[in-house]
Amino acid sequence: MLKLGLKVLLLVGVLLAVASPSFASGLGIVFDPTPSLGCGENQDLYCLVNNGTYSVAWQNCAVEPAGVLPSGSTLIGDTACIGVANDTGAPIPQVSLVLDITGSLVGAPLTCTNNDNSLSINNCTMYSSGLPAGFVTLTFTATDPSNDIPTNMNFYFAVTGGQAPPIDLQVPTHDPSTLVLLAVGMAMLAIGGVRRYA
Repeated sequence: MLKLGLKVLLLVGVLLAVASPSFASGLGIVFDPTPSLGCGENQDLYCLVNNGTYSVAWQNCAVEPAGVLPSGSTLIGDTACIGVANDTGAPIPQVSLVLDITGSLVGAPLTCTNNDNSLSINNCTMYSSGLPAGFVTLTFTATDPSNDIPTNMNFYFAVTGGQAPPIDLQVPTHDPSTLVLLAVGMAMLAIGGVRRYA
């Protein structure tokens, strides 16, 4: 009976030893908006001045100036971070991270965490069972305008555990709202009417 018990314990130990590298190679992404610090006050922030794709690099998860994070951030000590400032002049309703998945990250599970209700919807769950090789786009989207990232607000992404893959950050260009299009159309009609009677 003792021999059987030892064999079972040995088998469990071997399984844990073999399985542990897969647990260690999982990728966790944390999104953390914070109160505004301003784009010029932290030189390590990536300042978004317009919509589009930005080539960015992971940064040190330490308090500025040694790292990119503000004092008291919950991301201090994580594997890697990115600090971004919304200097576009408008709220941001969606941000995408494009990750280049290679090596030990292929097949690794992905988890995403959001530290408040900004951009509270993401597509991370589609990769929870394992990341495919190649470029993977993680999209964080607002449920309504009250969940957008406001103008001049800083926001951060962090990698928890594992390695930090190469990354690009995308802020999509959205079509103008119906009211903006209506206002432009009315202005054009008014200009055309004035010209005709002048």
